[in-house]
Amino acid sequence: MKSLMVVITLFSINAFASYPQCSINGTTVDLLPEVHPRADIASYVFEGAVSGGYVRIAEVDGNYFLAIKKEGQSVLVQGEKINNSYIIANTEFAIQCP
Repeated sequence: MKSLMVVITLFSINAFASYPQCSINGTTVDLLPEVHPRADIASYVFEGAVSGGYVRIAEVDGNYFLAIKKEGQSVLVQGEKINNSYIIANTEFAIQCP
């Protein structure tokens, strides 16, 4: 019975968790927790295909790390805030992170 209560409690906490968000081409995405083995760093990540390219955004201790790749070209950006548009292989990627 105790193990059931622990599972319900953990689910309840995660169900209302608030994650950092960014905007990619006007669409809001959640950055989800990422586990780092053997490290005590909390980070949140979004990775996925966007406009025929690949976007990865990570937030670590209030800093954002952005990587965009498309057709062999790439952009890497780091900062406390990211609010810019990047043209890669004739495609615009508008990124905004708080």
